[in-house]
Amino acid sequence: MKGSRTIEKVYLLFILLCLFVLAEKVQAAEYVYYAEGDSIINDCENNPGPSASNGKGGQNNGPLGGGPGDPPGIKYSKAGILRWVFAKYDTTTNTLTWQANFLPCQDRVPNGFTLVLNNGPMPPGDSAGEYAIIYFDASYLSPFASPPGASKAEAGGEGNSPILNVFSYNGIGALNSKGSYRDGNSQAPGFQPPDRILTNRGSAALTNWVKELIARDEDDGSRTLGFTIDATKIIGHSPAYPSSNSWFGIGFFSQIGYWLKPVSGLITRYCEDNNSFPLSAAKSGGSGNGKGKRGAFGGSGPIGPGPGQNFCDKVIAGQSSNGFLAKFQVELAGIFDGTDQTANSVPFCTVQFGQDLASLINAGVFRANWSPVLHSAASSGGEENRGGEGVGQDPDCITANIGSQTNIIVRGDDIDSSQLKVTYSGVPQGAQVLTADGSGNPQGPLGNGDVMSVPSNVLLRWTPQLSDGGGAYNVIFTFNDMYLMSTPFNKESETLCSVNICVPQNEAPSCNLTVTSGEQCEGTVTTVNLSVSGSDPEQDPLQYNWTTTCENSNGEPESLTVSDTQTEAVLSLTKPGEGLSANCKVTVEVSDPFQSSTCSVNVNVAPCDLDCMGDPNGTAVVDQCGVCGGDGTSCLDCAGVPFGTAVVDQCGVCGGNNECLDCAGVPFGTSVVDQCGVCGGDGTSCLLCQTSDISQLQATLDGGALEIRRLARIGLVKLKRMDINRNKPDPKRKHTGFKIRRRSLKYARKMLKRADEFYMDAWHFAWAVPSVNVQCQNTELCFTVDNAKTVESYKQQVTNLTAVVKAVVKRLRRTAKKRGIGKRKRRKMGVRLLRRAERKKAKFLALSDQVPTSFSQCTVQ
Repeated sequence: MKGSRTIEKVYLLFILLCLFVLAEKVQAAEYVYYAEGDSIINDCENNPGPSASNGKGGQNNGPLGGGPGDPPGIKYSKAGILRWVFAKYDTTTNTLTWQANFLPCQDRVPNGFTLVLNNGPMPPGDSAGEYAIIYFDASYLSPFASPPGASKAEAGGEGNSPILNVFSYNGIGALNSKGSYRDGNSQAPGFQPPDRILTNRGSAALTNWVKELIARDEDDGSRTLGFTIDATKIIGHSPAYPSSNSWFGIGFFSQIGYWLKPVSGLITRYCEDNNSFPLSAAKSGGSGNGKGKRGAFGGSGPIGPGPGQNFCDKVIAGQSSNGFLAKFQVELAGIFDGTDQTANSVPFCTVQFGQDLASLINAGVFRANWSPVLHSAASSGGEENRGGEGVGQDPDCITANIGSQTNIIVRGDDIDSSQLKVTYSGVPQGAQVLTADGSGNPQGPLGNGDVMSVPSNVLLRWTPQLSDGGGAYNVIFTFNDMYLMSTPFNKESETLCSVNICVPQNEAPSCNLTVTSGEQCEGTVTTVNLSVSGSDPEQDPLQYNWTTTCENSNGEPESLTVSDTQTEAVLSLTKPGEGLSANCKVTVEVSDPFQSSTCSVNVNVAPCDLDCMGDPNGTAVVDQCGVCGGDGTSCLDCAGVPFGTAVVDQCGVCGGNNECLDCAGVPFGTSVVDQCGVCGGDGTSCLLCQTSDISQLQATLDGGALEIRRLARIGLVKLKRMDINRNKPDPKRKHTGFKIRRRSLKYARKMLKRADEFYMDAWHFAWAVPSVNVQCQNTELCFTVDNAKTVESYKQQVTNLTAVVKAVVKRLRRTAKKRGIGKRKRRKMGVRLLRRAERKKAKFLALSDQVPTSFSQCTVQ
């Protein structure tokens, strides 16, 4: 059993090895890598670095700051906490992008970094002459983090753009005294001239190798540093100090390794000439004012590998030190490394097309993936250039003929993903986007943004219509492996296949129509013979459709009989036989399956010589009424006069004048004109009245009087309660409490009755005015009724009700005095009742002024 299991394991390893070799042969042209932290500790100076995910189902690639076995203390975040890194490499164009984002570590963020980037392994100590090292200088930025919401520093402008230096990595380090920018070969004794490769500063700078530089403070207080470069010269560099391993330079494939040193408080100097002459001063202040310091090498004394030495003049033959580092001094540095991290291959796509889907699939060979083309904004129709994104574009235009079905299969592949998200744009109207199985058979509609299994076969099926002729269409299919779906770099993990479709124009057929005979009157029916000829440039079958504008005397179409070949026709005319001329047109539409054209001919036939009955040589004559064959009575009026004008009026009288009509014109009707001069009117149209509803105002006034009455009742209740609380005899007073209570009850009944009477009068006067107020302009039929006295009566009753409240409060205070209540407390009694009564009195007296002082009454007849 153990032996069989061993054989199974060996067999499985063999299959995996074959698959790996096969995958390497189908290696993609672009690779991306993204990792972000999932834990950040507060002790950032001892932070070993967050762990990372490769974006594929949460699989952990190991710590973002380093791999297993790294020595302790080399992954510190003193210069800033590494939050995420992004890298993209195009193996076809050698375009390399690197970006890293840092959170502050005790308010410090990097303003520079060094980077060694390869295809997986950590650069060992003996890797001199194998890799390139990049020095990124943004020392013009403050080493301190900007508060969120503050103005942000951006790269760009004179003196405010990052500087990029590329050296051959010497196998020891970047920042120590034997850094690669100082010593080119760490294996040799002493200091060897640095192996300088590229710079974007000074006279030695090459053009166009730096595509983009990023040095940006983000809104959340973090900082992003990065670049996009053309790494062709770096990869093709011949190292001055070659090692036993071949030169790799920079880049990555399915695996990535990196050695990143962010630095804070950076001070830099640069060589200007291949000598040690004193150079210009630094462009910005030192770290004391929150800025880095950089300038040309020189100043107070030489800076070099040893005391009194200057290595700007240490130059390898064929190289120059101009624009290269002479000093790269930092206050704080961190180290992050990623060893054998898994990168993601960008999907790629292929296209195959044809009209016969079966033969298309049976061919079994898809067109090779077209050479990726780097599109700028101008060359890609305004599409965003995402820095080296390859667009597979067919150099030829696929011809889709009108009326013929064209099938285009776009296949998306990815060597390390099982699913792709598919989007598309520019699909012609009427075209279908379908999913297809491995044999190319359509499976169903594909929604824009659907996810498909790999390989993702997309079928574009279209039968162009006539309106599509002469058009050129660009359909773009995008395949995204969702590796970076939830990151700012989503579009960096997708590829596009652009399909150009051209639809040739269809020419219309020609048409020629002639009259062969029959343009003279032949009697009751005249026949006209016609012939048509047509041809089509595409030799398509033709159809002929005959129409005519010729009509008989009833306005109905004349008979048009078409032969079986559709090229001959006979037109039968009846108008000439009726003594009328025939002037009309015959039209033929010649059509192929897509286009049509028309041709016409005019038909003119003179009328025949007929009697009044329409019969040639007939005896029919016209009578006194002008009627052919008539008896002479058809034109008599009611008085028997030929063509006379006498008629029977609406009252039944021949020649009468309709005397029986009323004002509405109804025979024997009853309508009369009213006082406004309107027939059948109700006599109100000339009164010119306007109405307004004041019932809501009346209800408010009514309720106001009721509220003051309620205040009087409240005061009387207080008075009764005062007597009830002291209903026991008081030996110190002349009158007993019982007598005082009876007297108060009698007073309360009297005042309550008086308040009720005032309220009822107020209610009466509030509603005495009509709720619908009518104001009419007609003074002859209308007169004005005065409301002023009624309103004044309402105001008087409200005033009386207020007086009742005052009297009750006065009686309440008098009773309180008899009860021995102090003067100060008595003064406070009823104050609120009086104030409320006065306020309500003022309010409702003011509202009563809104009642119209008059209304109109009119006489209606």
